[in-house]
Amino acid sequence: MHVIKSIKISNFRSIRYLKSPEFGKFNLITGKNTSGKSSLLEALFLSVGPTNPTLAVSIHKFRKIPLSNDDVFRFIFRDFSLDNQVKISITTDNFERSLNIQPYYSQKDVISDLTEKAISSKADNVQGSNRLSGVKFNFINNDKKYSTIFSFKQERFSLPQDYEETFAAHFISYDIIMNNLSNAVNDVIINKQKEPIIAALKEIDPDISDIALGKDGIVRVDLNLNQLVPVNLLGDGMINILGLLAYVYDMNLTTIFIDEIDSGLHYSSMGVMWKALLKAAVAKEIQLFATTHSYDCIEAYNDALKSLDLREHARLLNIGRGEEHELFSSDADLMEFALDKNFELR
Repeated sequence: MHVIKSIKISNFRSIRYLKSPEFGKFNLITGKNTSGKSSLLEALFLSVGPTNPTLAVSIHKFRKIPLSNDDVFRFIFRDFSLDNQVKISITTDNFERSLNIQPYYSQKDVISDLTEKAISSKADNVQGSNRLSGVKFNFINNDKKYSTIFSFKQERFSLPQDYEETFAAHFISYDIIMNNLSNAVNDVIINKQKEPIIAALKEIDPDISDIALGKDGIVRVDLNLNQLVPVNLLGDGMINILGLLAYVYDMNLTTIFIDEIDSGLHYSSMGVMWKALLKAAVAKEIQLFATTHSYDCIEAYNDALKSLDLREHARLLNIGRGEEHELFSSDADLMEFALDKNFELR
């Protein structure tokens, strides 16, 4: 598996500039509201799929921003200014890569098919009075350059033919879990991956002995009653844990990004969630990034790391917003000290 070691971000969303310390295998990102936690996750997500410009659409869907035309891409650029071209670069365990995102312009209302010739000549950016027609991704990996374009107007996008991505990543939020729970659980059942998930759920409710998917698409659990019970009746926390684990166990991922990981969870369930998730990440060799502003979630993360003897692989990162964003890292010892002293971590 590839491990992201660090990231640098310029002019993305609210972030003017951010340079990270070294990441661990498990990373929990904290910070106040509007500090840039979700933007950091999105930048990381873009960096592991830099030849796929449709991810620029995905990160807007994550925030429930209506996607009707190419002008929505202004929200990618700091202060919505198209002059602020986005730059994202990461280092990994064995290579470096960089992604520049810039506005794409066309003098025509309808963009023609984007052949390789068009990408190198006709599709070059033309500033001025032209309307925004999409976004252009310029990507460098191990000194080799690629260029891709996405535009709503043509309802198509270009992809390089000679590039194969080595990362397999997924971005998860509570809304994504709710919208895709049936499919995720169905895949887990088909691929015989449900046993470790059931074991985790039993720590919350010992009566749970099985999970199933009905013809109606409703996920149900066996509570040893006279019929199966819809998991929705057990609360948002149970749904969140089930969905997170279903995604991790079903997909062959290298990296997972989880926004507001504690959504819907009672503090008493956070330890169960973290233990189960960390065990799954170890078993599947996945690097994990998550965000929270819950002190209970931070404590549960630290306790789970200690109980599983994983503290040396973990980081607690606090993002602060000023003229430039700052990302402070706490290793295992500093995390423990900060929690003992009740330092402000949010």
